[in-house]
Parts: sequence; C-alpha cells; structure tokens
Amino acid sequence: MSFETPGPRMADLPPEERPRERLRAYGPEALTDAETLAVLIGAGVRGANATVVAQRLLARFGGIDAVARAGVADLMRHRGVGEVAACRLVASFELRRRMNRASRAARVTDAAGLAGLVAPLLAARPVETVLAVALAESGAVRDVLTLADGAPAHAEIPVAAVLAEVLARGAAGIGLAHSHAGEAVVLPSDRAATRAIADGAEACGLRFLAHVVIGRDGWAEAQP
Repeated sequence: MSFETPGPRMADLPPEERPRERLRAYGPEALTDAETLAVLIGAGVRGANATVVAQRLLARFGGIDAVARAGVADLMRHRGVGEVAACRLVASFELRRRMNRASRAARVTDAAGLAGLVAPLLAARPVETVLAVALAESGAVRDVLTLADGAPAHAEIPVAAVLAEVLARGAAGIGLAHSHAGEAVVLPSDRAATRAIADGAEACGLRFLAHVVIGRDGWAEAQP
C-alpha cells in the first residue's frame, strides 16, 4: 500500500505559483508540462491540487507524450481526473495533432506564404517571439521552432544551434519570423538577424527563404 503526502490547496499557494495566474501573466510558454495539464484538469482532489494531480499523471504515464496518446478511460483511472477533465485533455491533444497536420500540409515558397503561416501563431504570443520554420525541398513545413521570447528576442538567436535543429528535422530550407508589438517596421537589428541566419544557412547547405516581421498592421520582409 502506498501513501501520498498531501499537498497544499491551490488557494493557499501564492499567485505566482498557480498555473492559471502564471498563464495570464507570462503566457503558455512559461508553464511546465504539469502546469499546462493542471489548467486543463481544472480542479484537484482532497490532498492534491490540480498541479499535483498533473505531476502524478505524468509520472504514472511516463511523460507528456504518453499522456497525449492516452484515451478517456485510461486517464479516468488516475485519481483526480474525472470524465470532464479526461475529455478536455484528449480533445486538446487532438486539436494539436490536427494543427500539426495542417501545418505540414502547407507549402511555403515565398515571404508571403511564410507570413501567412506564422501570423496566427505569433498573434497568440504576449511578447515578441522569434520562430524558425523548417522546410522540405518542396516547401512543405517540417516543423516550427520557437527560438526566443522577449524583445529584442532575435538578438539572442544561437544561429549554429538553430541550424542544427533544422537540419536534424531533415529540412532543406529555413524561414525566419518574429513579431513586433507595434507596427511591422523592419529595424537594423532585424536585417542583422537576417544576414546571420542567411549566411549560416548557406554555409551548411540550407536554402534561406525569408525573414518576415509580423506587426499589428500586417507584415514586412526583413531583407539583409
């Protein structure tokens, strides 16, 4: 027989430790896997708040990937996950899979196509964010990587590491994109980031597509 040590109630935690408050204050990227699941689970049970329930769920299944593959019945066997929470979890993971399929089905062959792909992704971010899009030879999207958050995020892009990640996905090309809080105005630092990625891509045999800046008024291409 195993005994689990009771944890604090969510209401007893300071706001900076509560998943929902952290989500509102810092955005979804700031949450751990357990905190993200806790937001979906909603409420905990006696002796285990939603974050603790999520931590135990991850431990039981062996990580977020296994949780994402679980069905409603499997999730409901875990203490603290009722039918509503289980359905919410399964539906959220299915939405993510559908979004991934839609992204991979897209063909990005120019700056306009790149802007169309990333604009909805960047619109949901509360701070300036830099994305790299790994592209197949045909322009099919292999993956979208988040490189940095917070202005001026692109000043800290580790070019070699980014290109290594893109190559690891079997990509033939790369596109760069980032958001501005205001208008889509291309700054000198944006052009410098373009040159750094473009030069690095050429050196390792990747095709550099474009670097686009997304703002409230649309988008602009940051040419080197």
